[in-house]
Order: sequence, then C-alpha cells, then structure tokens
Amino acid sequence: ILKDKQSKLLYNSFNQLFISKNANYNEALGYIIEKYSGLLNEEQIMNLYNRFDSEIQKTYYLSKMIDNLKCDQKVAKGKKAPDFALEDLKGNKYTLESFKGKYIFLEFSASWCGWCKKEIPYIKKAYNTFKNKNIVFVTVMMDEKKNLWENEIKKYSIPWLSLSDLKGIKYSSIAKEYNITGVPVSFLIDPNGII
Repeated sequence: ILKDKQSKLLYNSFNQLFISKNANYNEALGYIIEKYSGLLNEEQIMNLYNRFDSEIQKTYYLSKMIDNLKCDQKVAKGKKAPDFALEDLKGNKYTLESFKGKYIFLEFSASWCGWCKKEIPYIKKAYNTFKNKNIVFVTVMMDEKKNLWENEIKKYSIPWLSLSDLKGIKYSSIAKEYNITGVPVSFLIDPNGII
C-alpha cells in the first residue's frame, strides 16, 4: 500500500511538471523521470513517456528507461525465466535446467552489499523451513573476485548453493538477462521454469 501511495504521489508530481512546456526543461524532466522510474509502474512510465515530444523520447535517459522497462517485462511474473550457465566455488556448472521440476528461490547478492547481508538471516530461516521440500535456494553473487565471494559464504555460513560468473553486475550476462541493476533482488521460479 505504501509503495502504491508513493508511486501515485510521484506520478502526480511529474504530471504537474508537464504543465510548463519547454524543450530544454522536458529533456531535464526526462532525466529525472528515468532516475525515479523504478518507483513507478509500467502504465505510469508509459503515460509519462508518451507526453514527451518524439525528439525528447529519443534522448539517452528516456531511451534507457524504455529499455529497462522492456527488460523488466522479460522477467515479470508469468514469464519464462531466462536460462543461465554459472559455476559454484568448486567449478561445478549449473544451468536453469539443473533444477528442472523444482521451485527455485533465485537471489542476486554481492559481498559489497550491506542490504544483502541484512537479508541473510531471513533467507536462512526460509531455507531451514523449506530445505526438505521441492525447492532449491540459489544465490548468484555479483562479485568479480572469487576470494570475496568465497569469504562471504564462509563468514555468513551460507548452506545453500552459491553461483557466479565473476563478472559483476556491469558485465554479467545473467545480470543483463534478469535486468539486475542493483542487489539484493530475488525471484521465485516454479518447477516449469516460470517466474
């Protein structure tokens, strides 16, 4: 409810800014809307985007916002989860197919992420509650150095599967496929591979 109120308030504020019509101002407004677009829903984003002139729509930030929206739509509830090929700390390879027939709690994390550390106790509780059920817990680490990833797993005694491609958020193909621009983020995937 709070997120809906926040989204509506932000959306209404942006709509008020459209009252003043100036090309330079609109380009700056495009930048601001893109920065806050993560707090808006798809309909709000498209309504705001469509209020810009076609030339302003082509600017970097508005194009980026629409690209992010398209990526979000690829990993929305009900969509087929993108496949991946990642390794654990021992070099064993896993793909989405490795977990076929099971639910997957897929979490994206990193050793440098403070919020991720705060989630660990809650994920541990869920893991301990459901570990003997038809679900696998998988953390995808967005680190670039194996020692940082390995130290994090040891330090927090993480008992579930941890995978990585050691490319970080910026260059990781799984981060791009799942539209990961920050962590923590998690998905629940059903036994048929649907988010």
